[in-house]
Amino acid sequence: NTCQQAERLLAIEQYCKIHPELQDIKLDPRSELDPYRKFVVDTKHKIVLCQVPKAAGSYWRTMFVRGTGELDEEDEEDFNVHRQNELRSIGLEFLHRFDEEEQKKILSTYLKVMTVRHPLDRAVSAYIDKFVASKLREPIINCIDHINKNYREKGDKIKLKNGANTIPSGVTIQDFVNLVLDRTSPYNPHWDMAFNLCHPCAIQYDYVIRTETISEDAQYILEI
Repeated sequence: NTCQQAERLLAIEQYCKIHPELQDIKLDPRSELDPYRKFVVDTKHKIVLCQVPKAAGSYWRTMFVRGTGELDEEDEEDFNVHRQNELRSIGLEFLHRFDEEEQKKILSTYLKVMTVRHPLDRAVSAYIDKFVASKLREPIINCIDHINKNYREKGDKIKLKNGANTIPSGVTIQDFVNLVLDRTSPYNPHWDMAFNLCHPCAIQYDYVIRTETISEDAQYILEI
């Protein structure tokens, strides 16, 4: 695992050298998110985790929740790891909530961890989760409106017969590919690039977790 980590960190370093424009923290121009929105901070264990959507994020948030020792099994079943206010209620924080001086201190002294996943697997997971298997939230309905206006002919529009409960939505994989590649489409972090979310050329990470090797990679973090 030590060799794997060295290889992953070296790959990031080499990529950043040939892309100096990534040395500064930048977001997708369409994004209104804070640059540190995806960073979970565990002050107890001094770990900061940049959690890329669709890269085992729910798993890692659950592990962080257990690490606080604040919930028993029964409480954990009702706990929503995707709600920031619930995570904060048990002692976990988010980097964007700290002032600039505290952010710099955390990023210079805490163990910095980033989750990643093969881009194609991550994209397929996002497509299935957001357009095929789940209730449609407003940002996704906005994406479907964009698909209808830009990629579908007049007689071939997607019709949400049951509104937000139209499952599956009718969005095809080709629609989704068009959406992801279209720089004028509504922004969504679930298919944004990890470089835009975790800024690995501006932040020197200590550890990179791949979804594909999560059972091996997790052991080191869980032992802290």
